[in-house]
Amino acid sequence: MKVYTYELEEEFETIAEFIEKKYKICIKSKEQLVNFTKHALLFMMSLKIWKKHLVLYFKNLSKIEMYFEEMLSNIIHIIILGNIDMKMPALIMLRRTQEIILTYLYYAEHPVEYYKKESDDRTRPINGFNELKDYIKNYPYSMKYKISDQEMQEFVIEIIDQWGMQYRELSNYVHGTNSNFFQNTQYIDEFKFVKKDVNFLTKQIEILSSIVNSLLIVFYFEDYIKFEEYAEKTLIRNAISNKFDYKKKIVSILKEI
Repeated sequence: MKVYTYELEEEFETIAEFIEKKYKICIKSKEQLVNFTKHALLFMMSLKIWKKHLVLYFKNLSKIEMYFEEMLSNIIHIIILGNIDMKMPALIMLRRTQEIILTYLYYAEHPVEYYKKESDDRTRPINGFNELKDYIKNYPYSMKYKISDQEMQEFVIEIIDQWGMQYRELSNYVHGTNSNFFQNTQYIDEFKFVKKDVNFLTKQIEILSSIVNSLLIVFYFEDYIKFEEYAEKTLIRNAISNKFDYKKKIVSILKEI
């Protein structure tokens, strides 16, 4: 616990110093910005742990680790954009990260389709995100673990349904569904700190971090249980919000987390 807490504080200090130096914004002076930044950093650090441990899978699929690298890049953008009051671009990067995790899980299980896609960018092995969602919902989890497909699939359906609700909400901002989802900033000096905007970003980070880490545990549980307990597993567990019962369900199905 102490190890990851120290690393989190160290990362936070680096970000705070960078933003104050470059944008003249002291994020430490606003509780909401501190909370947002630490939640985003926790998500980022959890992805770094997964990336480190999945390296053997990456070796079998050239460049597939770039999905993790892109998610990490997105989170860095989100942290900076959120702290300098650019809510809309931060939400767009969040939705992009949503898309990447499902795409990664599909191609990690379909090396031939991945190779075809990488060889020719006109190739489209997947017909939209509904196909990706159905694939993950109906995956034969008993092939990986000695468990009931139905029990795990019901849990994964709950996660994917949450993914869908978040995706629809973020899409309103991406597409400007109506004027409620416009930012209406016309001049640089109109960017300003708004508590509810930062709190909304924090909520979206919590949701996505919980979804991503839970799905990765589901697909890579045998690897996860070998992670270092305090510096790695504890961090990942904390990256899954207690506002959801995902951790309880993982324990119920897979017997530990």
